[in-house]
Amino acid sequence: MIDFNQIEGHLDISKDFILSKLSDEQIFYRYFGSFSYGKTYPSLLRPDNHPSTSFYINGSGRVIYHDHALNTGYDCFDFVMELYKCSFQNALKVVANDFGLIKDGKISMSMTTGERRKSDRFDRKSKGEKAFQFTLLDWEQRHLDYWKQYHFTEEELRNDKFLHPIGELFINKNRIYNQENLLWFVYVIRDCTSPFDKSKVFFKTYMPQSQELKWLTNNPNTNPYGYLDLPYATSTLIITKSRKDMMVMRKIWPDVMATQNESEGSLPYSMLANLKKRYDRIFIWFDADKTGVENSIKFNKFGCGYINTPKDLLQKNIKDPSDYAKSFGMDNLKDYTFSKLNLWTLSQNSEKQ
Repeated sequence: MIDFNQIEGHLDISKDFILSKLSDEQIFYRYFGSFSYGKTYPSLLRPDNHPSTSFYINGSGRVIYHDHALNTGYDCFDFVMELYKCSFQNALKVVANDFGLIKDGKISMSMTTGERRKSDRFDRKSKGEKAFQFTLLDWEQRHLDYWKQYHFTEEELRNDKFLHPIGELFINKNRIYNQENLLWFVYVIRDCTSPFDKSKVFFKTYMPQSQELKWLTNNPNTNPYGYLDLPYATSTLIITKSRKDMMVMRKIWPDVMATQNESEGSLPYSMLANLKKRYDRIFIWFDADKTGVENSIKFNKFGCGYINTPKDLLQKNIKDPSDYAKSFGMDNLKDYTFSKLNLWTLSQNSEKQ
């Protein structure tokens, strides 16, 4: 048993601080032991005569320890909490103490060479080696109904070669269970670094009704949606933060693409520089919450403008273009977008051409 009273408790130890010094893999290696993606292991958290746990990378790039028998996922801090039956704050203290981030009652800003060597045995190359295999389903009414609320027709959905309903998913031949038979889709994403090789693709699964398995992907964060099929039909480009938002926005404006997330690094500068040569104006449209707005503004230094849905709609959980279209309809989304970005004249000129 750990005596938590022996660990400094007054220090301001946060998850972000620890993850700025350590990786998920290092923490799991210390408390679980050596592991590889695609393999199953007996649980360390409960009696387990048959291996029923494994590791995968979620859509945010975090390592998750998944218990298939319980259909429960743990990040590295959840795992330590469960392992020692302690609170979240105590789990942070355990990790910080064990890795030498606390020295003489103070937070240490770095580990010694010996400490780092002990904690850095994990083969980082395996993190990117994720083979996705899945079974495709025909479009059932439940799948169609989900997307119809965002104003997509059955014909549009069936003709979309890069969006499919799926039934089963295997990552590195390890099955990811969908025991409740929730809606599950896969996005097929072309590799922007190989524009002439249409067979080189990545995958991102989307389970909208699940928090734990909402996103799983082997797509690099720097590989956006829609870059390779931009029509360059106008002088204005809109960049959203999800494929769903991109799909909705393309119904009212042709030049739209999407990043994998709202970070500055999700849009490589070399790609942005090329886009700036092709477009007179580029607008970033991330979520209307604090994080989304702050990340939108970061692109100002590259000469980009930004737009967000009205902040007062956040209380109604409306934070992005697809939410806006779902609540108010496509015509209202078009009116809002065109008015905010002054697109009416550009649209008329485009139609004349």
